[in-house]
Amino acid sequence: MAQPALHDTDILFLNLDMGKTLTGIEHSALARASLFIDELGVHPLIVTFQYRPELQRNVAALLGSERYHSATRIKGLYDCLQGFDDPALPVSELKGTLPPATDPSFIGYTPAPVEGHKDVRYLNGQGRLFAYKVYSKEHGELIHINYFEKGQKVAADIYHTTGHRSSHRLYDPNSRQRTHEIFYSPWGTPLFFRVFEREGTESSPEERLAPGFYLHTSLTTGQSFSQPTHASFESTATGLRAIDHILGQCTFLGDSTDFSLYALNALTTRLKGERLWLLNDKNKFTFKASALLRDTPVGANREKQIRVFGALHSTHFQGKELDTKLKTHYRDLLEGHDAPNGVVALTQVQTRDVKRRFPDQNVVTVPHTLSASYKAVKSANGEGLPTQRSKIVYVARLSPEKQHLKALEILAEVVKHAPQVCLHLYGEGGERDKIKARIEALGLERHVVLEGYCNDIASIYRDAQCAILTSVMEGFPLTLLEAMAFRCPVVAFDVRYGPSDMIVPDETGFLVAPNDTTAFAEHLTRLVVEPGLARRLGDHARARFKTHFSPSSVAKRWEETIMESFR
Repeated sequence: MAQPALHDTDILFLNLDMGKTLTGIEHSALARASLFIDELGVHPLIVTFQYRPELQRNVAALLGSERYHSATRIKGLYDCLQGFDDPALPVSELKGTLPPATDPSFIGYTPAPVEGHKDVRYLNGQGRLFAYKVYSKEHGELIHINYFEKGQKVAADIYHTTGHRSSHRLYDPNSRQRTHEIFYSPWGTPLFFRVFEREGTESSPEERLAPGFYLHTSLTTGQSFSQPTHASFESTATGLRAIDHILGQCTFLGDSTDFSLYALNALTTRLKGERLWLLNDKNKFTFKASALLRDTPVGANREKQIRVFGALHSTHFQGKELDTKLKTHYRDLLEGHDAPNGVVALTQVQTRDVKRRFPDQNVVTVPHTLSASYKAVKSANGEGLPTQRSKIVYVARLSPEKQHLKALEILAEVVKHAPQVCLHLYGEGGERDKIKARIEALGLERHVVLEGYCNDIASIYRDAQCAILTSVMEGFPLTLLEAMAFRCPVVAFDVRYGPSDMIVPDETGFLVAPNDTTAFAEHLTRLVVEPGLARRLGDHARARFKTHFSPSSVAKRWEETIMESFR
């Protein structure tokens, strides 16, 4: 278990979003949170910066699966600032339960249900479309209401998962750009307001407000209203008058970074830990605000020790050369005015590369592990020899940087010496048609299986003879860890980053110079035709996984990194 001091530290993972379909970075944050809960006994808080009124439903679905720990905590900055994170918040009567004829927002308008959907159109006295009510096809809940003027959308009400109105948007009917947005509490109190930058359009003098966020007096004085308000939008002019009325009670806050800082302060000052440790997963969107929170603390945060780290999830440079321009996601972190307390790289090679270019940065190495997938590994005990010595696996999305076409060229050479071999490709992507065409051109129809996406890693690796990786570049290929855990040796191009950290040449697998297809084919052929070699390398790969990349060993590195930052 963790040192007692770790339990006095509030640990936050800062992310942009948690949508229905996760990005690799979002998955990493969730897997890391599960690791901390399982191995360290602490519960980090994942904080999202993007406005996402359906966040709570997304979180419930994610944590309802077995992939992530059910006790994982996730909060959105918008939800916290608006008051939607209150577990005692009652569900609104507008949560899709009212029939159109009795909806108080549209008395006087004629409902016209949309055939085959729960959606409803509302017509004014002249039979023109006034509003369009959109419901979730999956859950049947109200998502948003669009308002129209002369056939153009001019406004919209956005509804939270709880059924309460969350925001009201205004659009320029000519450019269709969003121009203004008011954000409400669950009870209809206007809390803050945003003016959007307009592109390619001219606005009237009375509309020329500085782009950015404005705070309503209700946030600064605690003013509230007991009754929720309903939309009453008649025209663009009416909407702008409502904006003007609210704006008269607002003060300018600043840009998106200023808003994120304000909301992050509001959230973290309520936390009770003596220390605050922030890890930025989406540095481009979160790092500046977290650094400002550390350097200009307010309220209860003045009494806390605050540390800010950034995570590298991919190569940090553009192109193929180390000294080329940094990727935009990492410029603020590595080149910005506000230095982080530390940078977490996934591999030792990337740690060395970053230190060489930025010698003043404190860079530590903490790899990924298989916190969720490890359950499948343990259930199989990683035991048993492959039952299909002809099965080779490649797990990767079907995209150009994964170089599946080059993998097929390599396979064509292997087949000459091992005609029983079969390559199983797991993944989906835009290259599927090109891959199928190359399979046919090389006459490999009997030697390649396009398996598609598969979430059952045990079924992939349990009976495989070996695995391959032919990518141009990587961040930290989890497929290598999965293969190691199942005693499956890997042949991989020695690209940045990951393969050289995981594969010990001639001991747990083979590393090949990038794009040397001849050497790659030779090593792969050896694994296929020499079962004793595959068995020996697979055993060593499994042992290396347990000592270097198991959940317990990786969790210990995280604990050491966090506690060392406060010494």
